[in-house]
Amino acid sequence: MPLFSRLGHVQFSWFGAADPNFDGLVRTIEGLSGSAASEISRIGPPQSPVPLRRAAFVLNDAVFRVNSQPGRLDFNVAPADAVFLNTFTMGRLDEFLWLFEELGTVYDSAFRQAIHVRVLTENLPPEEVAKTFRSVVGIKSDLGGSSDLLFQINRRMKKGDIDINRVLKWQGEIAQTFRFEGAPSQAVEEVSYLSYICDVNTVPHSSGRSADEQRAIFAVLAEVTINVLGIENIGNFS
Repeated sequence: MPLFSRLGHVQFSWFGAADPNFDGLVRTIEGLSGSAASEISRIGPPQSPVPLRRAAFVLNDAVFRVNSQPGRLDFNVAPADAVFLNTFTMGRLDEFLWLFEELGTVYDSAFRQAIHVRVLTENLPPEEVAKTFRSVVGIKSDLGGSSDLLFQINRRMKKGDIDINRVLKWQGEIAQTFRFEGAPSQAVEEVSYLSYICDVNTVPHSSGRSADEQRAIFAVLAEVTINVLGIENIGNFS
């Protein structure tokens, strides 16, 4: 069984000099999902320092969110159910990566693209979180009783003419739910686990990439993301 067996969310991001094609992406998602957006909103000054456009789609057990602002658009997939720490199985990752490839692009010319994936271990006792963290990042000293466990590293690589950042972060986390009936509030559930965030992104390209190039780049980023998700020890990161 892989160390990280739960998928928290997947996000694709585009960066460009102009406003992204928000309406076009929404129509594409409606066509792929067969359903209309459950929520569309527009926010501007003074509520927000920059104009924001947002849309959400709920399809079966997933919610798709589109967040657009000048120069950037994010498309995020996360579990729709609000159950405490609800996650997908890792087997869903291929499904979402295929969906992103179908979306194509939102810019005629984009200077940067990114894939952001968050995965988690199963719930572990706190001492096992520290032990697992030590194993992943190669720390020899005993971390018993430690908190705020976090290790982040960026290692650049090149695939063809694409320069890629691989920003990887492992973090020990504790999550709680509370009951607010009366005072004071009372924690009713507490779980601990190790999370692993992979942010695979291109180094900004001075002249921008065409729509066809962007599709090819996302395929490369997806391949790199799958490879780094398989890392269970920092010593295997090259």
